[in-house]
Amino acid sequence: MHQPLHIPENLAENPVFKPELLIPPTLPKVAGEASGKRKPQLWDPEQVLVELCNGVNFKLRNAYEGIMVLGQTGAGKTTSMRAHYRSYLRADMGMLVLCAKTEEGSDWERFAAEAGRSHDVIRITVDADCPYRFDFFAHEMTQVGNSTMALVAMLQEITAVLRRGKGGGGSNDEFWVASSNTLLKNTIDLYKLAVIDGKTLVEQGCLPADTWVPPYNSPILTIMELITSAASRSSDFDDRKTVEASLNLKCLDLAEKVAKWYKANPCKESKEKIQTYNLTASFWHNQWAKGDGGDTKLKDSIIAFARSTLDILERGEVANLFQKVYKLNPTTQEMEWMDTVRPEMLDEGKIIIVDVPKLEWMEPGQLAGCIWKYVAQRFLERRSARTRKEVDIVERRHELAKKQSVQALRACQAPNWFERTFGHALIKLPGAAKWFPYAEVEWEAAMVEARYLRDLKMAKYGVRPVAFIIDECQHFLTKRDVEFQATARSEGACVIMLTQTVAALGESVGQETWESMISNLTNKVFCNNSHPATNKYASDIIGSHYVKVKTEGQNRASAISLKLPGVNVSYTKQLKPWVEPSAFMDLKTGGEANNCIVEAYCVIGAKSGTASNVLKRKPVRFSQNIGQKTYNFSKKLLTRAKAELGQ
Repeated sequence: MHQPLHIPENLAENPVFKPELLIPPTLPKVAGEASGKRKPQLWDPEQVLVELCNGVNFKLRNAYEGIMVLGQTGAGKTTSMRAHYRSYLRADMGMLVLCAKTEEGSDWERFAAEAGRSHDVIRITVDADCPYRFDFFAHEMTQVGNSTMALVAMLQEITAVLRRGKGGGGSNDEFWVASSNTLLKNTIDLYKLAVIDGKTLVEQGCLPADTWVPPYNSPILTIMELITSAASRSSDFDDRKTVEASLNLKCLDLAEKVAKWYKANPCKESKEKIQTYNLTASFWHNQWAKGDGGDTKLKDSIIAFARSTLDILERGEVANLFQKVYKLNPTTQEMEWMDTVRPEMLDEGKIIIVDVPKLEWMEPGQLAGCIWKYVAQRFLERRSARTRKEVDIVERRHELAKKQSVQALRACQAPNWFERTFGHALIKLPGAAKWFPYAEVEWEAAMVEARYLRDLKMAKYGVRPVAFIIDECQHFLTKRDVEFQATARSEGACVIMLTQTVAALGESVGQETWESMISNLTNKVFCNNSHPATNKYASDIIGSHYVKVKTEGQNRASAISLKLPGVNVSYTKQLKPWVEPSAFMDLKTGGEANNCIVEAYCVIGAKSGTASNVLKRKPVRFSQNIGQKTYNFSKKLLTRAKAELGQ
């Protein structure tokens, strides 16, 4: 029977070592994969990115509100957005591109080259010679605020897209989900104590150098092995051969050593570590391996359900994409397991292209896109919290400086003998050894205000926008995207999602979720479409207006009323849509037949008055030739060349 460790009562009063020694070292920068720190830059929300039509400009503040593009296959959705892609690239944004089609990766490399940003491109593929790999689970595990429950929720979230349309639901599913979550939670806690804390204590000399620590492996693979190698009965804990063959049992021994060390060396982390060990050890000793092993079939079912979450992450192409690479660390000049690409690179202006097309690689491609989208969103949320702290620091610093300058100005308001004699005010500031003219104090007060405005502007607008480009978004959309988009503006995210119909969104995330998602994407572009529900939705979004309608009626002669025959004319106001649903089927779809022009009705947020009416009355025309160098031959010469080739 497992005996829990007693938590000392004097943890806070008796620290015997420096807690910061236990903080794992941060990941070093990888040489050649970052273009270096750019010069400080401001991104003004009023900066114009695209001119849609006369008097209507698409600004950076509109980009923060997100764009949803709807249009049937071949309607020109992707090509109509080239002007926006080009402007985002020229604005020096960081960009995350999720590829659903096979040609998207090459297209984005070309877009970046046209904007002069080829050096920022990081194209992630499943090819064996691709140098870019990222262990997302290990990365998230080391981030501040990512608790064990948050890590379990992350796994459930990114793998939820694979369970769409596979049935299930009801109380049975709830039981299996809760059981697998409990299993994963205790496994991850064991991983943290043994693999992370145990290795750190051994490296820092807190535990003997010959203490066994597990060799490096992907956290997902290690967690799966911890589950499958767990003791099935109480007697396994005393069997030396079983212990030596079981990763789970060896990690439990190491976790116990870690907890005992924290108990013997009290610090602020001790209580949390000891409590975590007691709960985890109790689960594996008293619940999972209770007595003779309990219901084996039930355990196998729980393991199978948990494995369904982790299985695709531990095999094939996805497992290769999300593992560290053993290479030379340019900082320490030692061979280490390292990430060669990270979401933090988006803040350096990198263009990360996840070129694992869903339509080619199916589930692995879908999962790769969802993982990168999730970790990028989490990075922006953490960055937003840091930005708010920086703004608070600037404001507090300003309050103190302003208080001192105001006190100084007030002190020199009372006239003294020097002012009465010479007409100039002198002031002695608190703690100063000499007197200062009033003009100098007033100038310093103005400088305090100017510095505050400069620092506040840099703190607010010095954060690089990050664009999310998600074509065929129905394959990558999850319920968490709704929460993220609700605060995307404050996090500096510029989201562009493209899909065919609202029905496609409904099938992926459900009716309520897609309605919330599309409402949070304030700007909407409606291309040619033949889907009735989508066209009706677009018409309703664009809105209606009152129209004066003339009606005429014929009167007949009546002997009773003595009325003469004639015509009655009346006028009524009727509410009609700005754009009828059928009008979306008549929009131009680009190509040579339409002179490479794509037409779309646009709804832009934060607009009113004349500009808003312009967008409602007529479609916006997008050119498919933006960024492409073309030469207009004479028709006669072109006809002759075609004839030469037998066309």
